This record gives sequence, C-alpha cells and structure tokens, in this order.
Amino acid sequence: MTGGVDQIPKATTEWTAQPGDARRATLSILRQPALWRRLLAFTTVVAAIAAVVCVVNGSGWVVGSVIFAGAAVVYAAFAVLVSLVCAYVPNRRVLRAGSRWAAGCDDTRIRIDTPASTLVIDRGNIISARPAGALIVLRVRPKQVLGIPTALFADPALQSLID
Repeated sequence: MTGGVDQIPKATTEWTAQPGDARRATLSILRQPALWRRLLAFTTVVAAIAAVVCVVNGSGWVVGSVIFAGAAVVYAAFAVLVSLVCAYVPNRRVLRAGSRWAAGCDDTRIRIDTPASTLVIDRGNIISARPAGALIVLRVRPKQVLGIPTALFADPALQSLID
C-alpha cells in the first residue's frame, strides 16, 4: 500500500505582537458591519417594546418617543461596551507583546500559527476575508469567524484571499 504524507503548508510569514496590538484588535470589531446590523436590530426592538409599554399605559406618544430614543441610546452604548470587553479578554491573551504568529499557504490550504494553536483551513471553506482595522476577518465554513492580524497577509498568495 502506497500513500503520500499529507503535510501542512509551511509558514512563510512571521509576526510578533507589539504593545497595544490587543487594544487595536479589540477596537477593530467596531469596523464590523455585522455588529452594527445586529446592534441596530436589537436596540430598535428593545426600545420599541419599552416605548409601546409606555404608550399603552397611557403616558402618551411624546413620552413614548422620548423613551424609545433614550432606550435605544442606552442599549446601544451597553451593547458596544459589552462587545469590546468580550473581545478584549481573549485578545489580551493571544496578542500580548511578544506573542509570535505565523502564516503560510499552498494551493489548497492556509496555515495560521497562533500562540494558542495551529489552524489549517481549506481554501474552499473560506467564505470571505475582509480587512477590519488591525485584523483580517475570515469567515470560514461552518459558521466560524477568525480575526487574524493583517501583517500575516503580506504574502501575495494570502493577499489574494482578501475581498
């Protein structure tokens, strides 16, 4: 029985995190259109429910409108704050100063070495790769979203993945 050894692609680009990279990566989530769509939908629904309850209880349309606007602003600010905190906690761990990352690719797969693991992704499973501040956001089947530092996409073979 003969068979070839399936080797993962070699790392061709290396990058070391610098002070402030975790903060920059965290702020990059604010450039995600999906975050803003979900935020708009969530705050509109919650604020509308609060306003309707006020109007139904006899407070009037003016008070309901003020409640709607106030609730929308408060819920939006809270959601942005929670998103930033939830993104910063893991970023602080994998993007601390001195963390080493690497990337490489071949014709069918890409390899990303993080401080936590080595990821090997089939090119056919990549739905999109979009820049967002200090990160390239990879959407991978099945329903996985990865934030990869932009410095790892310096290789022309990897740059071709970016939408």
